[in-house]
Amino acid sequence: MREELEQKIQESQRLRQEEEEQTKEELQRLSEAILQLEMREELEQKIQESQRLRQEEEQTKEELQRLSEAILQLEEGVEASPCCTPASRKLAPRFVGSFEVERMVNPAADSSLTTLTL
Repeated sequence: MREELEQKIQESQRLRQEEEEQTKEELQRLSEAILQLEMREELEQKIQESQRLRQEEEQTKEELQRLSEAILQLEEGVEASPCCTPASRKLAPRFVGSFEVERMVNPAADSSLTTLTL
C-alpha cells in the first residue's frame, strides 16, 4: 500500500511538472504572439506614416510644377524696359520742370515746411 501511495505521489508530481511546462510553453507562445501584434501595429503605423508622407510629397511636387509653370508664364510676359538695357545707363529724370502745390492735405504739415523753399 505504501508503494502504491509513493507511485501515486510520483505520478502526481510528474503530472504537475508536465502541466507547469505546458503552462510555461503556452505563456511563451502568448508572449511571442503579443510581441508580434505590437510589432504589427508599429509596422502598420509606419506604413500609414509613409503613405501620408508620399501623398504630401506628391502634393508638393504638383505645387512646385504649378509654380514653375506660373513663373515661366510670367517670365514670358516680361520684357526688358528701355531703362534697364545696358545701352542706356542714364537714370530717367524724376521731375521735368517746376511744379506748383495745388492743395494741402494737412495744414500742420505746411507749418513745418514754411521755412523751406520749394
